[in-house]
Amino acid sequence: MLSTTSLSLHAVTISQEHKARARELVAQMTLDEKIDYLSGETSFTLRPVGRLGIPRIRLAG
Repeated sequence: MLSTTSLSLHAVTISQEHKARARELVAQMTLDEKIDYLSGETSFTLRPVGRLGIPRIRLAG
């Protein structure tokens, strides 16, 4: 049996507070953490940075 799931996609507004929090987290990352994060864990995931509470992020094509 084949099932499909309907996805509801909508635009998300990124607030100034979100941008500030992202800048704070990046400022706290070591160079090695930044390189590891950008290089990804797999083709479809970004590595978590547990020390800063950044979760693994799954990407979609």
